[in-house]
Amino acid sequence: MELILNSVIADPREHRAVFERLINSSHKEYIDINTSIPWELGVQKNQFPKKVDHMWLYGTPYFDQLSDEQKLEMAWLEVARDASFFIHFEQIIPLTYAAYINRYKEQMDDKVYEYLMIFSREELTHIMMFHRYLQVANLPWYPLPEGYDQLASKLPDMAPEVGILYTLLIEWTAENAVVASVEKGGVDPLTHELWVEHHKEEVRHIAFGKRIGEEFFARGNPDHVRMIQIQLRSLVGQLHYVYNFNPGIAQYLSFDLPFDVNDARIVHEIRTSEHNRKLNQERFSSINKWCTKLGIL
Repeated sequence: MELILNSVIADPREHRAVFERLINSSHKEYIDINTSIPWELGVQKNQFPKKVDHMWLYGTPYFDQLSDEQKLEMAWLEVARDASFFIHFEQIIPLTYAAYINRYKEQMDDKVYEYLMIFSREELTHIMMFHRYLQVANLPWYPLPEGYDQLASKLPDMAPEVGILYTLLIEWTAENAVVASVEKGGVDPLTHELWVEHHKEEVRHIAFGKRIGEEFFARGNPDHVRMIQIQLRSLVGQLHYVYNFNPGIAQYLSFDLPFDVNDARIVHEIRTSEHNRKLNQERFSSINKWCTKLGIL
């Protein structure tokens, strides 16, 4: 398989200076697993690790049926889901980008080649950071999300531009959500610092992915672009829908939820509650705006 001749992967053109800045910034400012996160703080389990109105059940009748202790426990296990998600997905990215590097090295622009390696290195650091956080907080590592084993097998065989678009939208969704959940503080300090430090590198990843995606949609074969737009529209809709509630939390809670997590109707009701729809509009607004501009939404 060859890169299309006008691919931004092979010819970044005006984006080359942006990639150089991302590379220089990555070499200058990066997460040190031992010093970047204030592990000495430990976690304060008597504090919420996220804003209460960002909890999955907030704004539904079920939330009011929980005691204060149950809400606090559930908030911590929601954060465990988020950290687990990043571990699982960020394990996929280095494998995927290594496949692109090995397959297309001779055709790749040297700056794109270098940043894909930096991107992968940073994701490996994030994985170790989130594992340590779960250990410090004594939180469970959730199992692999449904469908991610299939995604892991498909991404390396995608055209690099398309694979980068997939990783962009998946990480961007999770990143916007966790950052919004700790904005303005008032939550457990270590959890706050974890997401803030992670975001410093993810901002660069998002900037890189957006540049690749914008050029792909502008310069790619129209029929191929249209097909990818349709695929990504489905992906974005599903990501934003499932983020609002994970039934798997029930196996970790010390209490029974006031509803059956296996009832698809109730799960749908929670995920599409008025509050969750409004919350999604707010925290995913930048994603929706970008996707609309590029014909994905």
